[in-house]
Amino acid sequence: LNSVLGFSQILADGVEGNDLNEIKNDALIINESAQKLMNFIDDIIFLTRLSNLHIDSIPIEFTFNSFLILLDHYFKGIFKDKDTELVINTNITDDQLKTPCYADITNFRRIIILIFLYLVNIHPFVEKIILNLENQKNSFINLCIEYIFSSGRFNISYEGQQFLNKAIQITEKLNFKFEQINKSEKEGRFILQIPLKIEE
Repeated sequence: LNSVLGFSQILADGVEGNDLNEIKNDALIINESAQKLMNFIDDIIFLTRLSNLHIDSIPIEFTFNSFLILLDHYFKGIFKDKDTELVINTNITDDQLKTPCYADITNFRRIIILIFLYLVNIHPFVEKIILNLENQKNSFINLCIEYIFSSGRFNISYEGQQFLNKAIQITEKLNFKFEQINKSEKEGRFILQIPLKIEE
């Protein structure tokens, strides 16, 4: 929000010179910041009403590049007070990152946010989160979220468990593949899969 207000004020005060590209770039930054803010507000409203809400799966256009940037943005916001490291691995090529795709990316994003909120409530803290994102034959998005604890025993608050319960609730309503696997006392993973369509 501060970014939106700050850049808006700059444009309102006028940009020195006649560099239209500079104005365009500033306008794009405002648009991206506002979009992130609107997505966040929309997610908060959705999650607070989830128990009584009918959920529809609606594929929308997106690019993997913009989606990965958004995931990094949410991670930094949720884990801002933690020393948790984020690693992102993907089999998606540079060209595929920019190719328009269609998927229910809105609910996909909300499930990942809820998993992040679950993980941030683990005590002691999660040392590392590894996101393995795959485009499976242009038909599915596979996401494996691996997490490593700082010790072999951990506690999760009631609030933290509720975040995971909400994530499971969304996947069940939308019939998404979702699985939680405890690899060891110090490691675990979530596996999530949703349908994907590539624009031709």
